[in-house]
Amino acid sequence: MMRFLLPLGMAVAAGLALAACGGARIVSQKPLQVRSLTDPSGFKTVYPDWRAIARAPLGSQQNPVRADLIQGERAYLARLRCPSGAAPSFERQGALDTSPYGTVLNAYQLTCPEGRTSTILMDLAHANYVEHRAVRGFSIVN
Repeated sequence: MMRFLLPLGMAVAAGLALAACGGARIVSQKPLQVRSLTDPSGFKTVYPDWRAIARAPLGSQQNPVRADLIQGERAYLARLRCPSGAAPSFERQGALDTSPYGTVLNAYQLTCPEGRTSTILMDLAHANYVEHRAVRGFSIVN
């Protein structure tokens, strides 16, 4: 009888563990609505790999700064501060490859008064999103 109960107990524990994580695999992805030029609703649902995004530096192709349209990009850039405390000047360099969200990236070159330059990538397809973290090498005014 004891031999039967031990495997049964292990099976129940395994079943509870699987139920707790939602099935046979742990999924790090949750859906996200982004702006879409091709969908009639103006939005599409994407399933980004949040773990891969979190591993990449903010402002990179793998983890672009998310913003709400061009106005959101410019508002973010205006809040950045160089190491000296001064605001960087910035210039849009153009659109690039796609982001991990399946949308187009915009590249901006930032120039600090002391002459230091950086390029950051931004994704403008994120309605009502405001990024509060600074890209590497800068601080931000929130």
